[in-house]
Amino acid sequence: MQSSTYNQYLPDEFNDNFFYNDDNDNKKLFLQSQSMINGQTEEEKVEYDSRGPINGIKTGLAGLEIKGKVRTLSPVLFHQTNTQYLIMSNNELKYLPAEIGNLINLVYLDLSHNRLKTLPSQIGDLIHLKRLYLESNFLKNLPYELGKLNIEDLGLNNNPLGDHMLSLFARPNGTREVMNYLREKWNFLCSFSKMSSYNKMPLSWDSNTETDPNKNNSNT
Repeated sequence: MQSSTYNQYLPDEFNDNFFYNDDNDNKKLFLQSQSMINGQTEEEKVEYDSRGPINGIKTGLAGLEIKGKVRTLSPVLFHQTNTQYLIMSNNELKYLPAEIGNLINLVYLDLSHNRLKTLPSQIGDLIHLKRLYLESNFLKNLPYELGKLNIEDLGLNNNPLGDHMLSLFARPNGTREVMNYLREKWNFLCSFSKMSSYNKMPLSWDSNTETDPNKNNSNT
């Protein structure tokens, strides 16, 4: 069984200067980060309203930490499409918006210690995601769409998952076992969907074998 803390895997330049504080009225936000440009660290402080950046600095912070017992996520977050590291642990999130799929450059996502009961299927759109931490939530299952990803480190402890999922995760290579299971389920759903679509298509010989009601009447 695998359980990891994010400090072990974050790059050296990711530190407390990366943060995202959401105020109570959710109207104005401040983002501060350190981004690496041509090998040099550049400090940025960007003021946002609900529509996007106010001062014209382009988005794309390398890493963000959202903290402060946040319950809902501002749409501003999903403008940060170049973000690679996103920490949202120790908040009070009950759901994750489908727009999380917009953050396609994420390689690291920490959602541990929240109140999540489900994950959106769009999490499967995070094609570069390698590390996903979901400890201490209320998850009873995982979306099969996760099977599209190549997750290398997965945190699932302290969730009311099914016995089969927990037994897979408890194995020495728990992350690999769970991901293989989800991938298998996802591939099956895809093949089933294709088969269902195929069965709904009219077959070329249907018109030739269609029964003519007049012929039936003539035989009586």
